[in-house]
Amino acid sequence: MASTGTAWERITARGGVTPRRARTYGLVFFGAGLLIYLLFARVAVAGYTSTFVLHPGGATQAIPVPDLVLPTAPALYAMTLICAFLGGWQLARGFRRVNLVLGFIAGLFVLAFLAWASQGRSFNLTGMFSSALLRAVPIALAGLSGVICERCAVINIGIEGMMLGGALLGEAIALGLRSGFGDDRLRIGGVKYFADGSLGARTAWMLEPYLDGGVGLSVAPMAELANAIERGGAAGLPVGIHAIGDRAVRELLDVFSEVLPKAARSETGSGTSGQSTRLPIHQATVPHRIEHVQHSHPDDLRRLGDLGLVASVQPIHLVDDMGLVERALGERGRWAYAFRTLLDGGAVLAMGSDCPVASPNPFWGIHAAVTRQRRDGAPAGGWYPEERLTVAEAVAGYTWGPAYASGQLDQLGSITPGKLADLVVLDRDIFAIAPGEIAQTQVAITVFDGEIVYDNR
Repeated sequence: MASTGTAWERITARGGVTPRRARTYGLVFFGAGLLIYLLFARVAVAGYTSTFVLHPGGATQAIPVPDLVLPTAPALYAMTLICAFLGGWQLARGFRRVNLVLGFIAGLFVLAFLAWASQGRSFNLTGMFSSALLRAVPIALAGLSGVICERCAVINIGIEGMMLGGALLGEAIALGLRSGFGDDRLRIGGVKYFADGSLGARTAWMLEPYLDGGVGLSVAPMAELANAIERGGAAGLPVGIHAIGDRAVRELLDVFSEVLPKAARSETGSGTSGQSTRLPIHQATVPHRIEHVQHSHPDDLRRLGDLGLVASVQPIHLVDDMGLVERALGERGRWAYAFRTLLDGGAVLAMGSDCPVASPNPFWGIHAAVTRQRRDGAPAGGWYPEERLTVAEAVAGYTWGPAYASGQLDQLGSITPGKLADLVVLDRDIFAIAPGEIAQTQVAITVFDGEIVYDNR
């Protein structure tokens, strides 16, 4: 007998699921996904807690996380994604729209919303979607491959200086966590906060209006950030605060100028005046840092060095932002990505990519810092070329600077006897070739912990 009815009716009849029941199944899968999400958080915290119960006072000791947590975290992330997919699919069936891709995307949105609702976070649709997609998918895949490969001795994976969310500062202090907890492959770096938004969204907090109106916004009270700096620093948890606009940078510098001398006096027990405001930094201590420092007033650029702050910057962003900066700020773009002025002012530059926002390829970043040009050579002569760095300075920004910023100069940052044997062999000498060719550099050999883990010779 020939089948009759619409395609939807035939699929529904074949599956024996009514639209109403499909919608119910969808909600059940979403609920299961949320429970798994919350279970992951509980398992991770329980792993760290039990570690400290077994090793009291070992906050700076390299203590292995229980084996349960390593495979469980990525597995639970993967299960969350599966629930999102099934939930979205069932809802699509329930509303007579059988489209697996759209169902999966809808599932990620709903799970992100549920996670937001369960944690009391501020509503941000873009942030929720990026959290669900850009965090869950890579961590699930990378986590699974990392556990499997490391246990098979195929490849070793190292993550240095993982930053905790600012909302976890109280819990981290209560547990006794501090910077350096972990081992040579995974360790706590500090605590991350945000002072403003981004230039593209016109939410970076500016001293003067954008050319198309508005001054951006502050996303955290300065008093709250000051409290975090003071509490975190006293507990051995330095802060890294996102600041892109020039007002956000200035406000943070004012806060650091107030808090750091107080912390220094507390450490030394001295109340004498006339001393430098620079916090005594040594490699038993991880310095505070400002993330991005993209747009600054020229009066503020040298203040980071005076305060002993690290400028965590991303040279690769400047090649993408040239046109955006010109449209948004005009002539004020002269002080965007002012690496030369920051370095000459005494700030330590710790360079990176902000991946997955941009490519993690360090040679693209070194090329951008040295030439201030796109990889096609534009603009001729470089964008505000007075802010260019030398090749040696840019390489230091990608090696010595991050080691200093993470408190690991005794282990990383240079090819020196006694340090970890983490290094690469390149297919060309970037100190000898034309700066415009640096971006084409390829890795020939990668050595990790003294072992060759990649060989493309």
